[in-house]
Amino acid sequence: MKRFTWMAFGLLSLLLSALSVPSSSLNPRAEGEVTIKLVLGEGATLPGYEAEDDETIYHHNVVTYQALPDTNLPNAEKPGTTFISWVYAEGASLVRVTHMPKTSGAIYYAYYEGDGTLATSTSSEEIEPTTLYLQAKNGTVDWTQAGAIIKVYTWGNGPTMNYPGMTMLSLGDGLYALELNYLPSNLLFARLNPNNQSEVWNQTVDLTYVSPLNLFTLTSWDNGTWSTFTA
Repeated sequence: MKRFTWMAFGLLSLLLSALSVPSSSLNPRAEGEVTIKLVLGEGATLPGYEAEDDETIYHHNVVTYQALPDTNLPNAEKPGTTFISWVYAEGASLVRVTHMPKTSGAIYYAYYEGDGTLATSTSSEEIEPTTLYLQAKNGTVDWTQAGAIIKVYTWGNGPTMNYPGMTMLSLGDGLYALELNYLPSNLLFARLNPNNQSEVWNQTVDLTYVSPLNLFTLTSWDNGTWSTFTA
């Protein structure tokens, strides 16, 4: 049984200086309604919705919320406070969110004026860092051609990021790695033009990440198989 704790932070000045739009170039393939998690904070409610403990993201008092991309997010309520906005962390900054993202999987936290709390509940259990591996050269499939940059884009848990994600480190012989301090729910790998990283040459289908299967080996130019990496 996981135990949940709440932390309060006086982050109002940082919040007001944060950006106003969440990542605008998320995986563009989503259609229709998308699903996100809204972490309300202790003692807070979202009118019309029932919150619950959500151990899949290690938080409690969470509403699973569905709506069309770019529609307005609802306001949470907490006695004795004024709801300011939803936020997510990007590096050392907080980014204010007012609209639904373009794909499912985002996790947003309620920020309130009045008691200076940010709803960043976390489990008392620490998540160990994990290293994600991609075998990008396998038989006739070779993503390493032309000096391509290999990136991984994650969603469903962890930080919200801009597509196509984070650059992986080449370990040689077509093997790439990236250490993560969270366990993503979903991800995809992408192969980019090294001279123009806005140009994606190839990418995998949307993948589900299930620990400890941390090595993805390409078996075609857009798909592959999971296994556990061994040195």
